[in-house]
Amino acid sequence: MVDLIKKRLREHTVNYIGNIVTAGQELVSPEHEKARRDICKGCDLLEMVTLPPVPWIGPIQVPGCGGCKCPIKTKPKAVKYRNFKDGKPLEIKTNICPHPDGNKWEDVDNKYFSSKNPK
Repeated sequence: MVDLIKKRLREHTVNYIGNIVTAGQELVSPEHEKARRDICKGCDLLEMVTLPPVPWIGPIQVPGCGGCKCPIKTKPKAVKYRNFKDGKPLEIKTNICPHPDGNKWEDVDNKYFSSKNPK
């Protein structure tokens, strides 16, 4: 029973963190998000990434990008994202796939965006 409660808390916490991360950001359409996420799911950099520890359940591991360490639950959603260092926002960047071989989302993004550089 305790394991089930911890599992539910982890799921709820991951959803909660995802809502906070994407709050106030310009998001892609659900279809665009799914197309990006499907690419992530087939990527050679896909791995388990660790979210910051949560006091009542500790660190949580979720599927994510080995290149940027972002969870694939949130990474494919945003058009742009806030870059943070030491908890302080540095700049807003266009969200692209960080694969060392190049942006794996480029074709999908070109399909869904009217231009390569969304405003």
